[in-house]
Amino acid sequence: MVCECDGDGDEEDFNVAVGYSLYAGGDGIRAIAITSRCVACGRLGYWDDWMVRGGEMHLLDLA
Repeated sequence: MVCECDGDGDEEDFNVAVGYSLYAGGDGIRAIAITSRCVACGRLGYWDDWMVRGGEMHLLDLA
């Protein structure tokens, strides 16, 4: 990953976050999203998101 600010030269550091939402009643995962933030400038970057139709709770172990 490379940020437009060019970080501190050769190395760029990012924070990565994974978020999720549950179905009402907490009986399954509804959606998962992944995003990042450049440590040097604070710019947020959006990666991807997925709808999880089956609500597979084991996916939380992979996040």
